[in-house]
Amino acid sequence: MAIKYGLQSLEEAKEINFTLGEIKALYDIGLTYGMTGDYATSLGYFNKAQSLALEHGNFQIVLDTYNSLGIVYKRIGDYPTSQSYYLKSIKLIDSLNLGLDVSPIYVNLGVLHYQMGQDKQAVDNFEKALELVPESNREEREHFVLVNLAVLDYQNGDYEVALNKFLKAVPYSKERNDNISLCTKYSNIGSCYFNLGQWA
Repeated sequence: MAIKYGLQSLEEAKEINFTLGEIKALYDIGLTYGMTGDYATSLGYFNKAQSLALEHGNFQIVLDTYNSLGIVYKRIGDYPTSQSYYLKSIKLIDSLNLGLDVSPIYVNLGVLHYQMGQDKQAVDNFEKALELVPESNREEREHFVLVNLAVLDYQNGDYEVALNKFLKAVPYSKERNDNISLCTKYSNIGSCYFNLGQWA
């Protein structure tokens, strides 16, 4: 249904020459295909959205497409291309002096480096994210960094350190009634206790 309405929105935007509507429709259709795992189709729509956004100077959507392309390429295992899109985002924000929050891009770079087995670069990017996060987003970004660092510690066999971080992250999910992320955290906590031999 999301794709159906997205395509309808795209056609209607074209009919009335509503360029911003066309760009947003292309982007949203790309997101929907990405969420369903159809990455090839998703990439096609993101590239069309990006091209049209560049043509019309809509840099916010250009940034959104760079970030989304980075995520899609990461999911299909093309890490160098993923990294290039994240870095393009940072360069665009810096070159145009847009004053936007770049901390989520550094979190994404941290996750990417972790997946590439580059732990030091992952930690460096997570720390950079915390350096740059504006006060209004600090709690949310600190939470994401904490969880990602916990996963890194767990993978490296530092179960005690990982456990403490996962336990610190639980209240954030509880306060927001986010039962899905809470479930994941409890599972990770259980795995830490299991590896520490604390059966009870």
